[in-house]
Amino acid sequence: MKLRLHILRSILLLFALFPVSLLADRIVLRNGAILNGQIINQNQGSVVIRTRQGVQTISKATIARIQYGDFPDPEEERQKEEERRKEAERKRQEELRQQEIRRQQEQQRREEAERQRNENQEEEPQDQSRPDAGFFSWLPEFSFSRVLWDPDLGLHRMRAGLSVGTVNNDWLGVSPIRMFRQVDSLFGNSQVFSQAKLETRNGWHSTADLEYGINRYFVALQFSVSRQNGEANVFRAGAQRDLFIDSVLTTFGNLTEPGVLSNDRMRWEEGRLLLGYQILYGDGPELDFFAGFNRSLSLADLDYAGLTSFDQNPDQQYRLYIVRSFANMKGWEAGLRGTIELPSKWVPDNYQTYLPVVEWEGAYLSMKGTHHFSYIPVGFSLLYGARGRTGASTIDFEGTGGRGQIGFKFELPSDFSLHVGGYGSTVLLKTHKLYNENDDADIQSALRAQIFPIFLGGLFTTKEVHRGTYLRIQWERRF
Repeated sequence: MKLRLHILRSILLLFALFPVSLLADRIVLRNGAILNGQIINQNQGSVVIRTRQGVQTISKATIARIQYGDFPDPEEERQKEEERRKEAERKRQEELRQQEIRRQQEQQRREEAERQRNENQEEEPQDQSRPDAGFFSWLPEFSFSRVLWDPDLGLHRMRAGLSVGTVNNDWLGVSPIRMFRQVDSLFGNSQVFSQAKLETRNGWHSTADLEYGINRYFVALQFSVSRQNGEANVFRAGAQRDLFIDSVLTTFGNLTEPGVLSNDRMRWEEGRLLLGYQILYGDGPELDFFAGFNRSLSLADLDYAGLTSFDQNPDQQYRLYIVRSFANMKGWEAGLRGTIELPSKWVPDNYQTYLPVVEWEGAYLSMKGTHHFSYIPVGFSLLYGARGRTGASTIDFEGTGGRGQIGFKFELPSDFSLHVGGYGSTVLLKTHKLYNENDDADIQSALRAQIFPIFLGGLFTTKEVHRGTYLRIQWERRF
């Protein structure tokens, strides 16, 4: 008898301690409240439920519905969500700790290299008799063996970057095409042609670069694609020669033609292959020398559209001058690049880790190549229909210029960095040869095609100007 009583008490105690959520029923009240627990009794008028807050008796008049089964306990769900947040925070703190460990290891490596460098300097006594030794103290101690190979520098270095930005370029083909139209209008038709500066818009670029270094030497590859549009006002006026139309000599008199130049597709594809050598490196200023090859392929569609009126003829003409053009340039370049650390006293101690590094680049450029454009002047007359002719010109250019870049580098976690800045380049191109051709049977046009290259080649000197901004994400690691 005592044994049965003991077993009964154990069973009651087990049910009392058994988690409510494992045998949870649910009561939904008419006011929207929800009770989770174990229904232990009910009759026609009320329901008795055991919840975490205790045993409650609920009138069936206030109950919307009763659900039997295992439903999640909101308190347990809240606890599980809290545990998930704590686990995510723990992982984030662990990642920060690992990043700090890597940073400390890199700092220790630099300090060890600096310590070995100082020991080598102590072993080789410096000439204190030089009055300018203090001024050049930031330069590394010269050693011929270290010039070729520095054992304190990491063996390999990888760098990869991707950047986007805006561009506002002056294309080399706009000026020669404008000059060609001015000369052709003046000497061929006794007309004056003027064109305003091409106003560019919607310019953008995307650039990818990859660099591999071994000790003090590196090779870099860069590829960039740029696009922009543009528009300019044009005007043509002068005498219009008489024409035989349907065997009748037709007089036009003087013409006026306001119009618009539209450039809806201007594209550059540029590449650079550079070989370089690290002159200065370490905790102070960094300085690299580089030299290599570059190539640029540019395409443009220039569409002139104008409405022509005559003072001695009621006719009006809608005239198009369609130009399809490309330029293929290549050359070499050589220059310097580097970084300069800003003084830490410029910012409070708490923000020194966010202080950027100034990065810069300057290079000398030598370019040569070919610019080709074909044109189709077409006139749509209200009285006499349409007529036109075709032609093409090719210009060989060669010239020199320079390129520059300046920006800021911000360190990011996991060997990444953010770079923000601007760049620009200018190359002055002189005409080397000019080839002019057309398929018009007019003797006057044929003579112009032969005379232009001889006497007017020097007028087609032009320049290519690039301006832009960049926002680059870069990854770099030494190993």
